[in-house]
Amino acid sequence: LLDHYRDNIEVWLKEDPDYTATWIYDRLSNMGFIGSYEIVKRKVRQIKENYHKVAYMRFETEHG
Repeated sequence: LLDHYRDNIEVWLKEDPDYTATWIYDRLSNMGFIGSYEIVKRKVRQIKENYHKVAYMRFETEHG
């Protein structure tokens, strides 16, 4: 059900990563989305996790 709206969700989260799933669900409902809040919540969590992954490179140096 969310495939049609995925681009909208990603644009909103790029605009402001602090948007909540509730806010996004309200916007999608106004656009004609008929799915449940739980579906939106899971998709928003998945997208946010991808944005927040940070990679670290470990390196070691000689003593002193």
